[in-house]
Amino acid sequence: MDIIPFHQALTEARNQLESGLWGGIHLFLGNGFSIGAANSFSYDSLHAVAAQLPDYDFVRHWFDQLSTKNFEVVLSALLEEMKSVGPSLSAPISGDYRIVRRLLGQAVLQCHPSGKAQIDFNRIQCARKFIYQFKEVFTTNYDLVLYWSQFDEQRKPITPFNDGFYSRHYEDGDLLHFTGDIFSDKVMVNLHGALHLRETVGDVPVSAAKVTKTGKGSLTPEE
Repeated sequence: MDIIPFHQALTEARNQLESGLWGGIHLFLGNGFSIGAANSFSYDSLHAVAAQLPDYDFVRHWFDQLSTKNFEVVLSALLEEMKSVGPSLSAPISGDYRIVRRLLGQAVLQCHPSGKAQIDFNRIQCARKFIYQFKEVFTTNYDLVLYWSQFDEQRKPITPFNDGFYSRHYEDGDLLHFTGDIFSDKVMVNLHGALHLRETVGDVPVSAAKVTKTGKGSLTPEE
């Protein structure tokens, strides 16, 4: 199958939309989106950081066996392996899967710019214009590039995307609580979670929460 240029794909999608065949144009974002904002998010860079962490030795053989530095390739292979061996034999593989995910999160955190000001403004602006063309945006990225692209330089939201998080105060930081309610035509979904999303606040389990300010619950500082 031939790969067509992006502008051609977008034009064809808009034609389908105008014909009434589609309800909207959707976007799936992988690591290339983040690399476009900061080269530190390349899998080579992330792998180099993860390889120095203590837990890496437990899963090194998976990266070697697959001859890759791409975490998503390893995670996908581990999921397939769990399916093939069945529930009774999948516990060790499931443990490796959790380690790889944790290593990826730790590597993203260590490679992450400390604030939006460290990313070229033109790149953030281009990212903002790019995502605005779509109705729903799905991402597997853990970093904050997509989140930052929704705000102007005064940290005011300037895109109409909604992710289902709404105001609720927790003792350990200013967080938004996930309700699942979407009051917008444009939707944004972090499929694998992200640095600014939580399942616990301190030791307290929560359904899901989003960090909005620097605080005890924050993984990475913002401006």
